[in-house]
Amino acid sequence: MTKSRVYIGIVCVACFVLGIMVGYLPGYYSYQSQDDSLTQVSTIDAILNGLYDGVITYGELKEYGDFGIGTFEGLDGEMVALNADFYQVKADGVAYPVTDTMTVPFAAVTFFDADRELPVREGMNYTQLQDYLHDSIDEKNIFYPLLLTNL
Repeated sequence: MTKSRVYIGIVCVACFVLGIMVGYLPGYYSYQSQDDSLTQVSTIDAILNGLYDGVITYGELKEYGDFGIGTFEGLDGEMVALNADFYQVKADGVAYPVTDTMTVPFAAVTFFDADRELPVREGMNYTQLQDYLHDSIDEKNIFYPLLLTNL
């Protein structure tokens, strides 16, 4: 291992530890408010580089959102959170309930709160839906959670 890789590794660990310490300082925050923020655990680049170990539990993740996507320790399926229910979708296509002790290597969650509803024309294909949503959203560089329902 080269000196630069060791140095980068030490800096990454130091930043991670500092981030944890800041998060637990008394008075800094003790509860994630249910606003329009998106909480992300890790990065997709970490997953692409083989970092599949869970870093927090799903019990802890639920404090930051009730709607989102993610994965599990060892990339054991896809996580889907909907209406505060978390599911593990495995290769068999079945959505299994998630226990609070299971761990998260990557996730993005928010507290879903519909700011507006958009009617979707029946028979719209995926490309038409993408174009419709793109034209309906004013700010282009912001994550938008979308919930599609069949009423």
